[in-house]
Amino acid sequence: MDLPKSCTDFLCNINSQIIETLIKSIIVNSYGQDWIAFDEETSHHLLELKKYNYKNIYTDENVKKSNSIIYRTMGIMFDKYLSDIKTENRSSKIFKHFLDYKNEAYLVNFSPAEQVRDFIATMTDRYYNEEIKDYLLPWKW
Repeated sequence: MDLPKSCTDFLCNINSQIIETLIKSIIVNSYGQDWIAFDEETSHHLLELKKYNYKNIYTDENVKKSNSIIYRTMGIMFDKYLSDIKTENRSSKIFKHFLDYKNEAYLVNFSPAEQVRDFIATMTDRYYNEEIKDYLLPWKW
């Protein structure tokens, strides 16, 4: 699925480059002003990219099917990580990839459920899918 060429020519086609382009536009167009804004050309291409995303990602039937899998597995993974915290399973990725890097204030001020929420929120799609596979299909092929 290729992004619209007019958008990638202007905004680029890698997330970090798109973000950099957007940030530069905001800085150039907002510095010294009492508002924050993109320039007109950036706004145009961002709107086109957003339309493309809605058509090809957010409302796509395959994505909707994937979302139903995510909704069904989210509770399973939430319960797993919550149990890992409560049983102090230090080999769990919630510790190895998240909690072990948090400061004491975070650990004290946020409940285990909030910590699980935050951990899941940091996951990329690929990471989440790998976690699902590792947990629900623990044997290696």
